Amino acid sequence: MPSSQTEAAEVKLAARQGDIQLASGRIATAGTLSIDTPHALVTDEAELIAQALEGHAQALSNPGGEVVR
Repeated sequence: MPSSQTEAAEVKLAARQGDIQLASGRIATAGTLSIDTPHALVTDEAELIAQALEGHAQALSNPGGEVVR
């Protein structure tokens, strides 16, 4: 989902294999942003906006990215 823009009341992203790629994207939710991956969450230069954050990732890549709660 690189460079994508998503807005919803709740957002849940899950990967069974591989990374979740959100580089240069924007996700905004007034509720909970839930992210679960067995590998890396890549949010380089991305903007994640949520009331609450939850989830699991083995690694996080976020240079130039922003996480706002």
